[in-house]
Amino acid sequence: GKGAVQGFRRWAAGLLLLTVVVGVHAQDEPPACVGRIANLSGDVQLFDTETQQWVAATRNRPFAQGERLAVGAGAAAELQVGGTALALDGDSELEATRLDNQRLLFSLVRGSVGLRLHEAELASQLEVVTPEARFQPLRAGLYRIDRHSDGSSGSNWRGLLRASTAEQVLTVEPGRRVAFAVDAAGATEQARWSAVASDAFSVAFLQ
Repeated sequence: GKGAVQGFRRWAAGLLLLTVVVGVHAQDEPPACVGRIANLSGDVQLFDTETQQWVAATRNRPFAQGERLAVGAGAAAELQVGGTALALDGDSELEATRLDNQRLLFSLVRGSVGLRLHEAELASQLEVVTPEARFQPLRAGLYRIDRHSDGSSGSNWRGLLRASTAEQVLTVEPGRRVAFAVDAAGATEQARWSAVASDAFSVAFLQ
């Protein structure tokens, strides 16, 4: 009857509106960006977001937003996202917090990650976050971020690095390292400056 036709029209109009809203929302979200595990040696585990389990990482496996990579003691791994390489030292854990065409955001849970950036336009999109600070390369170059129980540090071999805390924003010039220690109350202390450290990890991945 007439009521049934009007009901169908209302349903169809609602469905059309829902389709338009969903379509607009999908366009607002930046396209996902997926990296890959370019290299690894030793015990390297990956947290699979679909199975919610740690599995053995394999070379050339895709690395997507929300996934984590844990590198065992004495092991090593390298991720590649576009023109950016992230080298993980032994006893390190890294999470891809956000990976899309606008932002490459990584959370360093512990350990050391070396950054090799070849493209200047991608440098400003990349950021490595620790509980103490945020580290953002401002140019193509070679960098290293460390996170241990006593705090975090950022080293700059070549390029320009920004280090930010809740209280300050600092620029780390080439050849310099900035460290943020944590006091007994868990508050981030004043920045400490030094020269970059040339240990085995830096020599192997960054120089």
